[in-house]
Amino acid sequence: MEIHRIDAPKIMGLGPAVANILYFPHPTIAPPFNTAIVRGYNALTGANVKLGRWDEYLAMRQGLDRLNRSYCDQLSNDRGAAARRSASTWA
Repeated sequence: MEIHRIDAPKIMGLGPAVANILYFPHPTIAPPFNTAIVRGYNALTGANVKLGRWDEYLAMRQGLDRLNRSYCDQLSNDRGAAARRSASTWA
């Protein structure tokens, strides 16, 4: 709900910056959002998430939730764990 409120003014470039800031105090709630992670996530899942849009971020977050649930024995509940795995897939 709060992400939609942040998105309401449609400030360009605000998405990735705020998402990355949210990740540090809340790693189990907010995944990081940068080029490497988006590319890795897309390569890993076949998705077409685009950087810089909150609706895309929320879609990626839902996909990462599904990955975390599917591989809970291999990943922590830190949303960055799956995101880092996605980024390393791209690298």
